[in-house]
Amino acid sequence: MAIGKLYGSTYFKCSSGRLLDGRFIIDFIAYGLPFLPPYKNITKSQDDVKKGVNFAYGGATALDVNYFKGGRVINSLNMQFDWFKKLKPSSCKTKEECDSFFKKLLFVVGEIGRNDVLFDLSKTITELREMALIEEGAVELVVLGNFPIGCFTLDNVEILKACCGGSGPYHFDDLFCGWQSTTICSDPSKLINWDGPHFTEAAHKQITKGLIEGHFANPSLKPAPFKIV
Repeated sequence: MAIGKLYGSTYFKCSSGRLLDGRFIIDFIAYGLPFLPPYKNITKSQDDVKKGVNFAYGGATALDVNYFKGGRVINSLNMQFDWFKKLKPSSCKTKEECDSFFKKLLFVVGEIGRNDVLFDLSKTITELREMALIEEGAVELVVLGNFPIGCFTLDNVEILKACCGGSGPYHFDDLFCGWQSTTICSDPSKLINWDGPHFTEAAHKQITKGLIEGHFANPSLKPAPFKIV
């Protein structure tokens, strides 16, 4: 899901379906492989899903959509997990076959739960979904957790400004990136923030480098299995 051609402008040079200017963490980890197709875009003729699928959905929450009032939430972690289970028979049939296949894969669980917090909640069910993935046969999991939400102890406002947005000291207000009267910075690679809620490609690259080559992962992956480019 994306709004406007600015989403994807740094790397893809067109609307990419990613809510930032370029690539996500998973894109850097899977560098050299085909970009993961979104689950909602998979067609019946696309039978080669063994290389990976992206189940992410913009605005999804950890808690079920029925928990939230007002219709603001249209997708949840439960729905994404249901998509995974529906697609599973395309990759393997028996438990033995699935166990053998899934132990060779890397499952990346994003920062699920952040949107719950943004909707004034403080607890999630992420751990339950991780356990469910393990029960389905997942062996290698990367759980990114939530990035800092709220105040940063930085004095330099310029670093935290959104590249694409409206007005105010942080270039962010109620105008979504790409809407009329919003503007875009000249060099997204110099900023952390893309549109307010989402990081830039440059930030995602540095986070990935910290996971693979640095000390962000627990347990550490050192020595790094490969370099992030």
